[in-house]
Amino acid sequence: MAKTHRVRQQATCHPDRPQHAKGLCRKCYFDKYMREYRAAGRHLPYVNGHREYHRHYMRKRRYGLTQEQHAEMLAEQGGGCAICGRTDKRLVVDHGHRDMAVRGLLCDMCNHAIGYLENYIPSVGAEKFDVYLAP
Repeated sequence: MAKTHRVRQQATCHPDRPQHAKGLCRKCYFDKYMREYRAAGRHLPYVNGHREYHRHYMRKRRYGLTQEQHAEMLAEQGGGCAICGRTDKRLVVDHGHRDMAVRGLLCDMCNHAIGYLENYIPSVGAEKFDVYLAP
């Protein structure tokens, strides 16, 4: 039996492109519908209703960190970032990417800095980063 190929319709927005959905090409569809859909938060109905539970669940799943351990770690750090001490931002779990060992809770800026500088700390000479990353 010979295979039959489905003929793709052309998009109404760009006739030179195939139709993705609702008569639009892929780019126009995502620009028009999906951005509005995601901005409204309709793509995460469960997570939106249970945001805090989902955070605790993912923290336990990814890092093995219970809610009590997280609260204890936060208290040990004085309620702020382990490096800069900021308390006005939500903190993220910093972990080693090789062994997934949890190192502490950091603000976004310090977490990004660790990510970029982790391999170059000795040459950069960032004293706080050296102290924080020491085993």
